[in-house]
Amino acid sequence: MIKIITCKEIGRLSMGQKTIFWFLSGLAIITFFLSVSLVYNHLSYKNRVVHSARERVINHSEKAAGEIDDVLKKNMSIVHAIANDLSKGTLARDSIPARLKAALEQNPHLHGIGVAYTPYAYSPARRLYAPYYSKKQGKPHLTQVESVYEYTRPEHEWFSMPLAQGPAWIEPYFGTAGATLMTTYSVPFFRNDPLTKKAVPIGVVALDISLGEIRRIVESIDYGPGGHGSVISKKGTYLYHLNDEFAKNQKTFVDVANDSNVKDLISIGNKSIKGEKGIADHASVTTGLPSWLVYLPIPSTGWSLHTSFIKKDIPVDIDILRQQLMQIAVISALFLLSCTSILLRVYEGDNGNLWKASAIVSVLFLVSIGLVWKIALSYDNDLKNKGTRIHNKASLKNFTNKYDKASFQKQTGQPVYIPTGIFINSIEFSGSNKMLVSGYIWQKYSDKFHKGITEGFVLPDGIDDTVIKEAYSQRVKDGKVMGWRFSGALYQHFDYSDYPVDHEVIRIRISTKEPGKNIVLIPDMDSYKLLNPGALPGLDKNFALPDWKIKSTFYEFISKNYDTNFGIQNYVGQEGLPELCFNVMIKRNLMDAFIRNMTPLIIVALLLFAIMFINTEEKMSKKFAMDIGEGLVFVGSMFFVLIFSHISTRGKIPTQEIFYLEYFYFAMYLALLWVPISSVLLVITKRMSFVAYKNNYISKLLYWPVILGALFVISVIQFY
Repeated sequence: MIKIITCKEIGRLSMGQKTIFWFLSGLAIITFFLSVSLVYNHLSYKNRVVHSARERVINHSEKAAGEIDDVLKKNMSIVHAIANDLSKGTLARDSIPARLKAALEQNPHLHGIGVAYTPYAYSPARRLYAPYYSKKQGKPHLTQVESVYEYTRPEHEWFSMPLAQGPAWIEPYFGTAGATLMTTYSVPFFRNDPLTKKAVPIGVVALDISLGEIRRIVESIDYGPGGHGSVISKKGTYLYHLNDEFAKNQKTFVDVANDSNVKDLISIGNKSIKGEKGIADHASVTTGLPSWLVYLPIPSTGWSLHTSFIKKDIPVDIDILRQQLMQIAVISALFLLSCTSILLRVYEGDNGNLWKASAIVSVLFLVSIGLVWKIALSYDNDLKNKGTRIHNKASLKNFTNKYDKASFQKQTGQPVYIPTGIFINSIEFSGSNKMLVSGYIWQKYSDKFHKGITEGFVLPDGIDDTVIKEAYSQRVKDGKVMGWRFSGALYQHFDYSDYPVDHEVIRIRISTKEPGKNIVLIPDMDSYKLLNPGALPGLDKNFALPDWKIKSTFYEFISKNYDTNFGIQNYVGQEGLPELCFNVMIKRNLMDAFIRNMTPLIIVALLLFAIMFINTEEKMSKKFAMDIGEGLVFVGSMFFVLIFSHISTRGKIPTQEIFYLEYFYFAMYLALLWVPISSVLLVITKRMSFVAYKNNYISKLLYWPVILGALFVISVIQFY
């Protein structure tokens, strides 16, 4: 039983015991306050980061809602202007079609615009009149709505609602005349009644915005890394969501909450349709990951913008977090070590308590090593961006705008952008720096912008046996899509210095076939349903990589610089040409690597510890008797086990530097040397008290704490 030492007991201690006691006590007090301080600083830093991130995502969302509101208000002002002119009589009836056509041509967000009169309001000789211009193949097309359907019926809210209630946005519906899913904004116009002298509504001016256009508006906003937006109407119907089916099937937030079992979405949705704003912790409907959901009203429409931000995408200084946690781990280990030593009274030299302390300290170091591994896997330098990451359409637009300006300044001509996508079926390591990759790459070519450009791409890291075959070619509007099936070996240098506690980034570089021209391959964003890195866009759902876990996938641009022009005059790509990369971020499955690499080390360590007990001056038992010669033979055999295991591991990791796992081998080599040396010293001398004391008792006692403590220190230094 552990007892707290009293003042009287301290007084009875010898001078040496008191020195050890007060040293341990001082260490415990200092490390306790240091631990508290470090934990407080760490939590304060994380709180500051989280608070800053929350403010940032709210600002992003408010900016996005403002931009969407500005676009919609601009379109709304068009129908108000036409309605005012009709009410004042400044727009002649026969000029209405021309005015509608001009409005449609001048405003790219409009899908259609029309005027609809109440019965006989246009002319006593004509019951209904409703000219409507919509876009057909990019050109204005006139339709007389009254010839398509009876628009005065109550179910056609775009006409009936504004006459009764004033200007209004209509819930999404399939427009027969517009031939698409759309939402409509309608404004009544008036004529003075000659009898009552009051203005009475005689028709409406209506504009249509397709749900596809709402999608383009929402996706043009930059929500920051990992963020995306959605829009719901005044009745809670989705006008846009990353999952296209929500808008196509006119689902409400209640439907989605019930289908996805995300019940907090109902509360958020109810607040949204009331015009409230706020931020809530939320499990993303799309990714299932912990997120923040910011909900804000779009004032001009009564709609609500929902912006979702994945919490793990919060930008933080990874080095600071990792170093803070390492410091906490080290100081906490020292605190627990000193407390254990005090509670077990190691300063008194009791054998039983010393063995207990040795066991507890060994376990403490073992747990601390595992904690360091966890910190290293969670906060690795490889998580930092190497280039310009592209996470949505807005970030791509920002990148191309900057590159356009750079090209103008360098006078390299207007860049040509080719949308390029990739889908990976499989990746397999066939060597430490060689991967077997298979999948599809496609490109979209415009008849207008890509004339004379050589079709296809190059994989710069591909080896000679890489096969690229055309898989399909399809004509699309104003161009074509070409796809290729590729398979073969790609070479890439990986950093194995932290093996087996390491991250790697598989970087698939894709280049143009015409390096002398200012041609830039850009991600084909329209071909992916979801671009959040955690959703693994571009990977087969059944994708598996043995010994590794997939963390994320994303596109990025890396600026390439060469010290040669490859013999091409005015070579554009020599300096600063962005190269498209598709990245697959992976981390090693630590359990598999641990079992495969650490098992021989653990077995050798256990056997050496057993030898230290058996090999003493006074043999413990005739049954386990082992003389020095036999001990040396045994240690030699253990050396060969270690050396062959070491050579095998080293052969798999082609690096000129020492990698992390090798330090475990070095520690065991030293243990292998100490075991026979201490045995020999025990026999040939009685004067070395360290060895002679109780038949090498100190070596046995410190065996595990010293080895595991050394590995703990090495681990902290390696990953700090």
